[in-house]
Amino acid sequence: MKFKPIASTLAYILSPDKKRVLLVHRTFKENDDNLGKYNGIGGKVERGESVSEGIRREIREETGLEVDIKSLYKVVRNDYTACKTNEKVKSIQLIMKVSCENDEVLISE
Repeated sequence: MKFKPIASTLAYILSPDKKRVLLVHRTFKENDDNLGKYNGIGGKVERGESVSEGIRREIREETGLEVDIKSLYKVVRNDYTACKTNEKVKSIQLIMKVSCENDEVLISE
């Protein structure tokens, strides 16, 4: 079976005092493999985008926060079922170390 791997990003954002971590609670889509779970912030890297640009965009879209990329933390393979298309996806997920000086989050839907 042929597949095109997808690059995706993930970040766990610590508060400036390093006592809290920002997570999303997956409650929106009923067929989400992670429904009801908590996770970091991230998503797919779009065509023409660098990994750093992709993680910054995803964090900005989901939280309103601007972050600084510090380094790559880990690379993992993440196989899942796409919520919108029900397709099986094979993703290479880049987990990034980021920092943020602001802790005022804007909630997106």
